[in-house]
Parts: sequence; structure tokens; C-alpha cells
Amino acid sequence: MITLYHGTRRDSFPRHAGLCLAETARIARDYAGEDGDVYVVTVDEDMLSWVHLGEWDRDEAVAPGDSAASRAAIVAEHEVCACWYKDESPFNRRHDTLRLLTTEALDAIVAVERMG
Repeated sequence: MITLYHGTRRDSFPRHAGLCLAETARIARDYAGEDGDVYVVTVDEDMLSWVHLGEWDRDEAVAPGDSAASRAAIVAEHEVCACWYKDESPFNRRHDTLRLLTTEALDAIVAVERMG
């Protein structure tokens, strides 16, 4: 099992293909902002196949899997359901992101808890 974090300004946990997870609550808070929520997400990493894709495209502000077409291309090319890449938070903190690309990857989520 691996514990990751998701920050959001939405009213509930946004379980969807393309979901991004950060390695620390601090990074997730950057995405949630002061008024948003941070969720602790437990993932069964044995249920995932992934590839490391390197850096996001800072010049174009495009990250791997940002669109449905990009997610499908990554899945087809690498035969995986998730990807890791080097990212940067809205506050310019560099970090690694795990993006769950498919519904199969979402099935690897075993627990979600909103942080207090």
C-alpha cells in the first residue's frame, strides 16, 4: 500500500480517470488552497502498472494525461494504467505526481479520508 494525497476545491473527492495524487499533504494543500480539502488516499500499488514520464511541459503548461486523448495515448503506448511525472504546484514547489489514467487504476484506491 502507498499513501498519497489529493487537494481539491470541489465539494467531494473527485474520483475520475486522470486523478492526480501527490506524495505529501503540503503539496496537495497547494492545489486545494485555503478553502479546499485535502484527502488522504491509500492505493494498492500492486494493482497498478505505471511508467515514469519525466518532466511536465512547463512552457506549454501541459502535463501527461491532461486530456482524455493524452491518457489514451499513454495507456496504448506503454500498456499501463498510471504514470508518474515531475510536476510543479501552483506555488512553484516541484514534486512527483502519480496520475491514475484509467478506471482500472481507480480500482486500486482502497481508502479515501478527508483530512481535518
